[in-house]
Parts: sequence; C-alpha cells; structure tokens
Amino acid sequence: MENQPPVITEDATRPFDGEPTPIAFGFAGRGLDFFHIWIVNLLLTAITLGLYLPWARVRVKRFFYEHTRLGEEPFAYLADPRRIFKAYLLVIAAYLVLLALELVDPVLSTLGWVAVVLIIPWLIVKMLRFAARNSAYRGIRFRFNGSTGESYFLFLLAPLLTVLSLGIAAPYFHWRRHRFYATGHFLGSDGFQFDATIPSYYRVFLGTVLIAAAGGAILFAAMFSFTAGISAVLSWPGVIAASAVIFYALTYFRTRLYNLRWSGTSYRGYSFQAALSVKDLFLLSIKNSVLTLLTLGLYYPVAQVRFAALYLDALEFESAEVVENIRGLAGEEEGALGEASDALLDFDIA
Repeated sequence: MENQPPVITEDATRPFDGEPTPIAFGFAGRGLDFFHIWIVNLLLTAITLGLYLPWARVRVKRFFYEHTRLGEEPFAYLADPRRIFKAYLLVIAAYLVLLALELVDPVLSTLGWVAVVLIIPWLIVKMLRFAARNSAYRGIRFRFNGSTGESYFLFLLAPLLTVLSLGIAAPYFHWRRHRFYATGHFLGSDGFQFDATIPSYYRVFLGTVLIAAAGGAILFAAMFSFTAGISAVLSWPGVIAASAVIFYALTYFRTRLYNLRWSGTSYRGYSFQAALSVKDLFLLSIKNSVLTLLTLGLYYPVAQVRFAALYLDALEFESAEVVENIRGLAGEEEGALGEASDALLDFDIA
C-alpha cells in the first residue's frame, strides 16, 4: 500500500496531522578530501600574500555545506568569491589607512579605531545576512532579519555589563545571543523560533564552574605539594589531572550549550533535537589535539571533519514532513562587506 501524503492542517505552527517522522542530520565529508582543499588554500594564500583568502574561505564553506545533509539532501553555499574579494580590498584599504594615521596623527588613529569598534555590531549583522542569503537547502535560500539595534546591545553593551556584573549576567547574555541568532533566521517564508529558558543557561554555566573549580582544587593541591617539598614526583600527575578536569569543563560547556541551543530551536512548530555526548567530544578533542601536535598541524583539516561529523550525527529535526514542504521566498542580494570583515577580524558570535 502506498504511503499517504501528510495532511496539511490550518495550524500554521504545526501544519501536519499525525505523528511527525524525525529526520537526521549527517556529514559525509572525508578528511583526506578536505586536507587537499586546506593545503592548496594555505599555499595559495601564502603565495598571493593573503589575496586568495576569499576564494579559500568559499572553498572551505562549500565543502562543509555540500557534505552536510538533512535526510538525503545536502546544503549549498552560493557566495561568489569575486564579490567578497572586492569588499576584502575595501577592508584592507581601510586597515592600511588606520595604520598610516598612527604615523601621521595618533589622535586621529585612535578615533579611527574607536570608529571600527563602533561599527563591529553593524558588520556582524551584515555578515549574518550575507551568510544566510548565500546558504540554501533544497534550492531555497536562508535569510537573516535580525535587528542592528539588538546587535549593538549584544556585542557592544552586553560585554561591558557582563564585566560590571562580575560575570553573573553572562548566561543571560549568552541566551540572548542565541535567541538573536535563531529568531533572526528564516528558511524560505518561515522563521525559526527559540524557546530555551534562561535558567537552563545558568545551570550550564554553574555546572561548568563547579567542574572547573574541582580542577583548580587539584591544581592547587599539586602546586602546594611541589612548593612545600612534599613530593615533586606526585605534583606532576596532579597537574596533568587538573588540566584534564579543566579541559573536561570546557568540553562540558561546549556540549551542553550545543544541545541547549539546538534543542531550544524550532521551525514551523517542530523542534530540533541535539544529543551530543560530553564523553565523545572530550575523547575526540584529546585525540585531535594529540594528532595535530604530533603531525605539526597537518592533521588539523582531518580533525575539523571529525568534529563536523560528531556534531551533526548528534542532531535531528522532528518532522520530515515539514522539510519536504518548505516554502520558498524571493529576497534581495546582500553585500559582501560583512563576510570580508569576518575573514579579517574573525568574529565569534556564539
């Protein structure tokens, strides 16, 4: 008997009757294939004194997008490196002007760098819009409609408020950044929602602090043992154990935030589910770090592929029916200035 098509209801938030069918993410890229891209990018960027960087970044993004799948369908990265290159030259020119001002007039140079800091939130929004507009799934592009005013609050004012609160406000602003990122994005004509709770972020931060504190206590005991002359032999295992515990705390933080961020995100009323394991990420991080060190960095591209596979294999979406019925929407092109600035300044918006 043939499968019946899903029944579309009048409820726009959960438009299909019946039990939804989960659909999994996955990553099909091979480490050796990405190594070839990475080593060529490295050589050409060095030979061209950095001018090849826009093409290098596009090649990297296309590799990861095209090997990321939701169900059987891959994602696509559609950016034209030539457009990024033009914006890239503009950013380099502005940077050189600022360097020249340092030799001519330090006051003007300082004012110039202050201006750069003040436009960073605007550039972040431009970057997000460019990245979204040039990302697609099933031939339908993403969009980002996040507020520039919210970006100024989150990336200019929030860090100051976090310091003034002695870090107490950090979980709240982390939550707001994730909400800003999720709810600003659209796929086709429908936007994403974000319903993770603020207390859940505080629990993640508290758990991280407690684990890190345990590592700090072990480190303190090891250092006390060494300085007191009790046993220099026993102090080194203590230092190693403390380092492992602190590294585990960082892995716990990354894993829990990944799961929290994605499990709190939904699309058309259906949620994502993330179940990344702290243990798996911890062991893979150690393995990747050791092999990257032993190979003098040559294992780095393979490590990135291993990370991508681990993260995406832990992620699924609640409804395959929604994925099969994504509705497209035309949109305007977005300038490449944000992407070029990101290439030089390496923004971290997470």
